Amino acid sequence: ALFFTGCESFSPIKAFKDKDKQDSLSRVLHSYELTVRWGELSQIYSFLHPDLAKEAKIQDNLNNIRVTSYEVVKGPAGVSEYQAIQTVKILYIFNDRQVQKTLMDNQEWTYDDKKREWRRTNPIPRF
Repeated sequence: ALFFTGCESFSPIKAFKDKDKQDSLSRVLHSYELTVRWGELSQIYSFLHPDLAKEAKIQDNLNNIRVTSYEVVKGPAGVSEYQAIQTVKILYIFNDRQVQKTLMDNQEWTYDDKKREWRRTNPIPRF
């Protein structure tokens, strides 16, 4: 919640001084979106920072979920040169119940200079 205060809107020119870093963020966020919307939901855990991934438990019922919508409602916004956030609204149904649910996903992303990649640094929400 602290990340959301005082952040300016994402702008390709203002958010990051390094264009490669900004392009890399755009690619990883798009890849994450495609994985959530059209891929195997269990694969979203591969976007986690390694330290967080060690502790993460993949949710059991992900194969019973079909995502029907993925909408960015806020962001992405640069918090610092190495951090970004965005809020996404995900609509999904349980295949066995045909009940639609809504999930707000507040994503935090951190850039690793050594590996030159962005990783999600907060837990994957439960569907």
